[in-house]
Amino acid sequence: AIAKLLVTLMQITLANGGAEIGCLVLRQDRQWLVVAQAAQKQTKILEIPLEQYQEIPQSLISAVARTQATAVFDNLSKADQFAGDRYIIAHQPKSVLCTPIIPQEKLVGIVYLENNLTVGAFTNERLEILQMLAAQAANSIDNARLYKQIEKYSQSLEAEVAQKTEDLRQKTFDLEQAFKSLQQTQAQLIQSEKISSLGQLVAGIAHEINNPVTFIRSNVAHIEGYLKNLLILLNIYQQ
Repeated sequence: AIAKLLVTLMQITLANGGAEIGCLVLRQDRQWLVVAQAAQKQTKILEIPLEQYQEIPQSLISAVARTQATAVFDNLSKADQFAGDRYIIAHQPKSVLCTPIIPQEKLVGIVYLENNLTVGAFTNERLEILQMLAAQAANSIDNARLYKQIEKYSQSLEAEVAQKTEDLRQKTFDLEQAFKSLQQTQAQLIQSEKISSLGQLVAGIAHEINNPVTFIRSNVAHIEGYLKNLLILLNIYQQ
């Protein structure tokens, strides 16, 4: 969306400003970037640091960024203050306009326009139109940036919610597994206690049974003698 906006802005600016070529420089994250290069039939969307872009007079852009004032030249190639600029030396530009974009008293960008067909192409009337367009461009760029930030924040929030949901699902699964493990351990302990109790019960019963048996075994001789005497007495009684 912001790319289409930049293309539209640059084409309107060229058509109303009477320029052959133009560039839009924006300040992003404390860095100046050339984001659009426009000619009468084509606009390219870029993202190149200003110091690396050789198709623009960097000394002029720096001066406008510093002063935050519009600079207009009928013939830039004759301007002594920028005589050492490599772009000006190589291209000898004639009519040049460079104006800052300052919404809400904050510099956010610079528009550079150039016309090499005519000296003094950027008249006062065109300058007023270009400044109005720059103000509209500033608002449009701010809105586009805000929308992009909101969209980025929304995507980030969705990703965060998805991650937290997945984490919650994982924790729930881990708790369920831990609970099942606890139930299994509890069942094993109960079974072990049952077996232990049964063993104690069997041991107690065996002990109770063992006592009479032991008594009988230890007194079997006396019992036999008693029975023999009893039989003798019965025989005598029968006679």
